[in-house]
Amino acid sequence: MRVEHQLRTFDQIFASYDGASPLHRFLFAYFKQNKQMGSSDRRWASRYIYSFFRLGKALIGEDRTTRLAIADFLCNQTPSLVVDNYLPELKDQIALSVAEKLSLIQSQYPKFNLADVFAFKESISKDIAAQQFYASSFTQPDLFIRVKSGHANEIIDSLNVAGITYQVVSDRTIALPNGTKLEQIIPSQKHYQVQDLSSQKTGNFFQPAKWDYWWDCCAASGGKSLLLHDIEPQIQLLVSDVRENSLNNLEERFQEAGLKKYQKKVLDLLQNNDQDLHHYEFDGIILDAPCTGSGTWGRTPEM
Repeated sequence: MRVEHQLRTFDQIFASYDGASPLHRFLFAYFKQNKQMGSSDRRWASRYIYSFFRLGKALIGEDRTTRLAIADFLCNQTPSLVVDNYLPELKDQIALSVAEKLSLIQSQYPKFNLADVFAFKESISKDIAAQQFYASSFTQPDLFIRVKSGHANEIIDSLNVAGITYQVVSDRTIALPNGTKLEQIIPSQKHYQVQDLSSQKTGNFFQPAKWDYWWDCCAASGGKSLLLHDIEPQIQLLVSDVRENSLNNLEERFQEAGLKKYQKKVLDLLQNNDQDLHHYEFDGIILDAPCTGSGTWGRTPEM
């Protein structure tokens, strides 16, 4: 049966993944090594493994296939063979809202505890609407892009030609279905950047002036630095992060975006950095702290 083939593939991927790299990179390498997998196999394998990780540790006592069927039911609104075969009593309800589907699962599996989908529930701040946060785990966030001024129509034309659905959020922001292969539709990122909507909104607080010196001290892959540079191209910029590999990703993004004039340093802000920074003076500092991690949890449930 085809469902058994899909389950074998899922089990092989699950057993092979050790968490050492992000899941999307692991899958890219796995599919490259297993060239016999067609596009349909790859699509279903990706859907199943991501859905499974979104379930966290909920219903950990159930067998893996049952948990996969529950996860796929909660995360998706289109049918699957796993749900059809292992959760047949609920297969016709798959298009319901997440809240409605959670209610059905809780009725059928009384031991289901929504809080178990998030491993660090004890660390959630009291001001967070915890139940809504847990439920959001089952909804894959949109893919947001920030478009350089004057290039929105060009980007939209490319999306229309490719038949991609999208929503224009603002004159600089477009929302796309997650998983959209932008690199195939618009190969050059010179005129747009992938950046979460909340991160884009930080630009409302930037007020750089020409020739200002700014420091992005938790730069990661440089999204906010690129936003700052778009607002005022004539700035001096220092970027730093404790992770050198993040700065390597930053270099690639900067090069693709045409940002060439900047300095970078590997710095741990918990240490004394006077020796590295004693001669610097800044007009503005971008400090992404405390980082909630919510964007990361939403997009990389395997973590």
